[in-house]
Amino acid sequence: SLAYLAIRTPTMLILSEAQVRRCLTLENCIAANRKALGALRSSKGDKKSPSSIVALPSPAMVPTRIALPRCLDEPSSSSSSSSSAAVPKDTTLFKPAAYYGTSEGENTLMGMKVISVRAKNASRGKPTASGTITMLDAETGEVNALVGATYLTAARTAAGSAIATKVCLEQKQRQRQRQMQMQMQMQMQ
Repeated sequence: SLAYLAIRTPTMLILSEAQVRRCLTLENCIAANRKALGALRSSKGDKKSPSSIVALPSPAMVPTRIALPRCLDEPSSSSSSSSSAAVPKDTTLFKPAAYYGTSEGENTLMGMKVISVRAKNASRGKPTASGTITMLDAETGEVNALVGATYLTAARTAAGSAIATKVCLEQKQRQRQRQMQMQMQMQMQ
């Protein structure tokens, strides 16, 4: 009976593009992006420390994406946001990722973003890159969420730019402070 199926079927969260726009602030996106970048960077180790020769385990895994062209004879374009490899201008990318919780109570997150790039969509009044994220229950492997990812992708890109700009400005400020300290030391001599 349907009642039996309803009890046995796991709950699935479905968020439309409009719901994602309402829920996702740029501040939250920046914070999440900073955490994700830090998790990926942790596998490279500290370059100043001699122990960094051995790679540290990373709490994040981002395997190589899979790209499928819309047509087999699609000409390639050399511009790709995620890789230097040429991809067809009309392609669909499958981008799996996982985050393995590093502290008590932090869940393992597994999912995949599917993003389709279609050059002619602009003339149709549609986004040239539209996406969807599928999240999985790491324990059971069942899909537990479908999330519209077109806005999320644009927000993540903006957040990455904001983080990179902040890091560059902070580095430049530290460099200026060191230069001023050196100039003051030289004047004192």
